[in-house]
Amino acid sequence: QNQLNLRVHYYMPAFSLDDLAAVDEVKEKYESDNMRFAGIKIWVDGSSSSGMAWSLEPDINDPTNYGSHYMEQDDLVQFIHIAEEKKYGIKFHVNGDAAVQETLNALEQVAETTGLSQGYFLEHAILVDDDDYARMNILGVCASIQPALALVGAFSDQATFWGEERFEKAWDYPKLDDFGIPLALGTDWPVWPTADSMVNLWTAAYGLGDKSIPIATAFHAYTNGAFECMGLSNEYGCLSEGCLADMVVVDQDPLVAAPNDLPNIKLQELWLGGKQIYQ
Repeated sequence: QNQLNLRVHYYMPAFSLDDLAAVDEVKEKYESDNMRFAGIKIWVDGSSSSGMAWSLEPDINDPTNYGSHYMEQDDLVQFIHIAEEKKYGIKFHVNGDAAVQETLNALEQVAETTGLSQGYFLEHAILVDDDDYARMNILGVCASIQPALALVGAFSDQATFWGEERFEKAWDYPKLDDFGIPLALGTDWPVWPTADSMVNLWTAAYGLGDKSIPIATAFHAYTNGAFECMGLSNEYGCLSEGCLADMVVVDQDPLVAAPNDLPNIKLQELWLGGKQIYQ
């Protein structure tokens, strides 16, 4: 009804190829100036909170347990070919290093045959094998990360199953940044209980100890990062002629605010398409 006063880019869940017919129906129905179908989200492996991330090495207490997974390379290749044909992106839910590796294998296979032209995200990318950071960079895939989840990761079953050595490699956001991998920073709300952007920005920049990333990197990932990963940075997330004039005005500059002040920065104005919709 064109009454939405936010701009939404949404992904539809797909658990099998059969789900894509329903996806096509929804994306045709829900499309407006402020609502845009961006792609599909598919689950490659299980949840890290339950210890079911798909891993290259087994559970330290159970040599038969490598976590759970729902798709392998051939399945993923089919989804990627369809995404390329229909011109939309994919978010791959990947927590473990085996899930990341299998997804990169599939993307490489398609890249070598038909090429990749859409936006592909590795959602969470908690544990990445050392050899796969460079592959992510070469393929141009984005890491969609949720730093707040790293705070509670130590209390999850995954920490117990992986053990201290592997867990130390998990949530290595500085390494993603060092390899030049595009970052899109989010909250995973409502799985994570707060969508407060400044609290989550503080977590990324200051709250994770040696896993924190610079405030400028975190701010970029929280704003332009997702648009760049979706190929939309020419209209969104920019302040120049031809952009959409979607703006948030806050009461302090988060790039220079003292760390302890960052979570308390307040929203003052919200603009959508050049129109002020909140004060």
